[in-house]
Amino acid sequence: MREVVKNSMGIEFFEIEYLPKEDLVYCNWTGFITEEYSAKKASGKIVEFVEEYNCKFLISDNRNLKGTWPPEIEYWFLKYWLPKLTTTEVGYFAHIHNKDVYAHLDLNNRINEQKEGITFQHFKCIAKAKNWLFRNNHNKEISLISEDFCV
Repeated sequence: MREVVKNSMGIEFFEIEYLPKEDLVYCNWTGFITEEYSAKKASGKIVEFVEEYNCKFLISDNRNLKGTWPPEIEYWFLKYWLPKLTTTEVGYFAHIHNKDVYAHLDLNNRINEQKEGITFQHFKCIAKAKNWLFRNNHNKEISLISEDFCV
C-alpha cells in the first residue's frame, strides 16, 4: 500500500509505502516542510502505517528534503509524535539525512535522548540503512544491498 500527502498548495511532499517483502514502512520526504498542519498529517500517516501493518522497521528518507523543519514542528515531533511511535511495534528506525545534515543534527540529538524502545540510527544513504535494518531482522532471509555507491 502507498499513499501521498500534499501541502495546502496541492504539492506532494511526502509519500509512504509498506514494503511487505522487507516488512518495513518507507517514508520519502521531498521539498520544503513549512506548514505545521501538513507535517503533522504526514507524520500521523507514519504511525497509522506501522500500526496497520504491525511492522518493526521504519525508514524515514530525508535526502530530498530542502531546508530545516520549523521549530514548532520539531517540538511537536519530539513531545507528541515520537512518544506515540514508541507505543507501536517499531523497534528499528533508520533516518536518512538530506545533504544539509547539519540542519538536522540538533533534532537528531534530541531524538536520541528521548527514544524509548526504538533503536534509532542515522544514515547518508538508503543501502546502508536497509542493510542495518535487515541485519536486525532475524526472521527473514533478505540479501544485503551493495553499499559501493554510498559516500
